[in-house]
Amino acid sequence: MGKIIDVDALDLVAKYSRRFAYFIQIWGEELLRGCSDIEKTLTSDLVAEVLQKVEIRLTNYYTEYHQDLQTRGLEQAALAIGSAFQGDMDFTATEQDIDDALADVYKEESERRDAREKLNEIGYIWCPPGQRPPVVWREGIPSLMQYVLTTVPRHGARRRSSPKVAN
Repeated sequence: MGKIIDVDALDLVAKYSRRFAYFIQIWGEELLRGCSDIEKTLTSDLVAEVLQKVEIRLTNYYTEYHQDLQTRGLEQAALAIGSAFQGDMDFTATEQDIDDALADVYKEESERRDAREKLNEIGYIWCPPGQRPPVVWREGIPSLMQYVLTTVPRHGARRRSSPKVAN
């Protein structure tokens, strides 16, 4: 006999996963474990029951990305760009929006462009291919961006590309 699935439970999983495929896989794995009993059905209660296990796995995932951002010197750039996206999954940003956000971190345009491209390479942001200007960027992993916005301390001072030299 097949399992019964509560539509509200599926809606919760979609909400918590923010429709990110890898997170849906994590949810699926944990929910399957929770449904191992033949009598158990997929309900909102089961989603709540496995939420903590999923959150632990996702936090580990975020921590690895955060360490990568730190190692690459992109932590403040990620924070600045995250602020430009306003934590909205469907929000897009133009190259100018991203450049303006990165101006708080980098003085030089080439530094801002390099940071944007590095963040694109690791999937923090992405740009659908084949666009004509104006180019629109999207969040690569919206919940990672939200994690960065809530855990990375913001440095107040603007970073300079080179030290000031007295004349």
